[in-house]
Amino acid sequence: MSQKLFIGRKISAETKNWLILEKIRFEEHSFIQIELNEPDFSLFSSTENIPKHWVVSSQWAAKWLFKFQSEIGLNDIDSIFCLSEKQKEIFAGFAGNIFVANSQNAVSLAQLALEKNRGEQVLYLHGNLTPDVFELEMKSVGNSFQKAEVYRNLPVLKKLENKFGVYLFFSPSGAQNFYESGNQIPLLSAIAVIGSTTSKACEKIFGREICISEKQEELAAVKFAARLLKSAVIPATL
Repeated sequence: MSQKLFIGRKISAETKNWLILEKIRFEEHSFIQIELNEPDFSLFSSTENIPKHWVVSSQWAAKWLFKFQSEIGLNDIDSIFCLSEKQKEIFAGFAGNIFVANSQNAVSLAQLALEKNRGEQVLYLHGNLTPDVFELEMKSVGNSFQKAEVYRNLPVLKKLENKFGVYLFFSPSGAQNFYESGNQIPLLSAIAVIGSTTSKACEKIFGREICISEKQEELAAVKFAARLLKSAVIPATL
């Protein structure tokens, strides 16, 4: 079997088109199902009519805020804090301030939120498996900090038949569910990830050296994995 790239989630049309144009063989497999939670109105009613800083921990948190913005009281006196320009694009048309962290990690996001805070209520929107890094960094805000679990990562378990030259993971939970499905990564295959959190998780799960993409946007990460695929010595049996 010829070289092929494993991508550990469903990818965008832009990324898929690039892979096709580059004639890179790939398979996309999601090992996570996302379920959005209904808003806890008791939490958000207490912050009504005061300036708020909404902090989204991920793309899914951003989608949740956009979906329920009218019900939970997002308005133009508020500010939104994002990890990426892609998350910012979700709020096109929002008249308030939107800030994007310098780096796509929780520490950088927290530093930005602290820098811009002048006593506003901070509402941190996260998932059930989101690490508590941001929360720990925000201790100095005290009672002005609130958090809400707005989505859940549900495991998808499935055994794959094919083997791949490079395995690309986007989250610790995706890698864990891949492993718990009974899937194994050949010793001569490379493992690529985005971010230090996913890297540490994969080192623990697979006991292997991990290649980290410097850029965490989907297309950039896929391009990184594709370069590994082209440069790696892949066994003929893969």
